[in-house]
This record gives sequence, structure tokens and C-alpha cells, in this order.
Amino acid sequence: MSNKKLAERQQPRFFDLEPITFENRSEIESQILDAARRGFVKYGSSRMSVRDIADLAGVSRGSVYKYFDDRDSLTSAVLGIAVECLIEDMDQAMIRFSTIDDQVVAAVLIVQSWRKAERDAQLFALSYEATLLTTQESVRFLGPMVSLMERYLVEACERGEVRLDLNVSSAAEWIIRIVVSLSEIPGYTFNDDRPDETRQFIQNHLLNGLGERYQSQSKSKSRMSKAR
Repeated sequence: MSNKKLAERQQPRFFDLEPITFENRSEIESQILDAARRGFVKYGSSRMSVRDIADLAGVSRGSVYKYFDDRDSLTSAVLGIAVECLIEDMDQAMIRFSTIDDQVVAAVLIVQSWRKAERDAQLFALSYEATLLTTQESVRFLGPMVSLMERYLVEACERGEVRLDLNVSSAAEWIIRIVVSLSEIPGYTFNDDRPDETRQFIQNHLLNGLGERYQSQSKSKSRMSKAR
């Protein structure tokens, strides 16, 4: 696998200032959500009032309150959209690879690019958003990421890359927590700006443990078969 392929990073679509239409929502609600998204990205959430969002959407404040009880509920909806876009970006990046280690590295690179874009935009700077992401409420954002990783782990089990008795749900959550941590904290013993070093770090310390018991059992069975 070429490092160049691993090193490719996309500008997250969520942070594009071009309008986005959201499915399963009315035209007005979609306009409001997209205006909030673009306003948060361009100016930072702390600088956008409901009036600012309404003006950007080309609707009245009353229209905003028709769909959202208050600014916090609108911000929560934008956070939900952000997670949907993040999951889509992760899936599109991971599906290009055929091994779980490369898929996890692809996920790390996507989350890193998102965190960089978010910090540059000061996207969610208010205490409400910070609290939302670090409390029990954040479970609804963690869940979809775990579900995505579960799917790739099931496929890795079928390929024999991880042990067959693996608790996929728990392992998926563990991996996602590591992925998020790697995007937040700079590497100490490896350069996290180099995808090849990130891949080696993940392979050595994250994924080996998922396959160790299965590999050990396979070797043991092989020795028993030879003994017979």
C-alpha cells in the first residue's frame, strides 16, 4: 500500500461554504440549517445569533423558531449534521482499503482533518457545545461512529485479520475512542503528520491485540494437527 494513497486528505464537505441541501427536511428547514452551518464555519458559532442565521438563510426569525425551539436546539441539529457528514467522509475513506489497519488509519486521517478545520473555524466555541460533546449527550454522536467501525470489524473477522471471538461492539468503541484521541493529542513517539508512522503505530499497538488470541489459537491448532 502506497503512503501517497494513505496520505491523501480531503477538505471535509461540511466546512465548504457552498450551499448544501439536506434530505428528509423541508426546503425552509434545510435553508436554515445550511445557513447556520455556513455561518458557524465562516464566523464561529459564538458570533452567530438567531437573527444572523435567519438573515443568512433569507427567512424571518419566526421561521427559525417554527422549526427550532431555541438557539441551542438549532446548534444541536447542526452538530448532528456534522456527525452525519463526518461518518460519510470516514466511510468513503475507509472503503478504499482492504485491511483493517489501513482502514483505521484512514479514519484517523479523516478525523484529524475535521479537527483541524473545526479549530481553524472555531466552529463550536460556546460552553453549551463544549458541554454537549463531553457529557452523556455525546453518546448520540459516538454511536454512529461505533456502528461504522463495527461493520469494518465484522469484515475483518471474516478475512481472518482479527480473532473470531472478538466482542465487535466493545472493540469498535475502543478503536473509535483511540481514533478520536489520536486526532486530539499529537504523537510523542511517532510523527502523526506522517500517515506511514501513524499506520505503524496503530498496527503495533492497537490492532495486534485484536488478533493475538486468534493467531495464538490457530498456531496451537496447527501444532496439534501436525502432532497427529
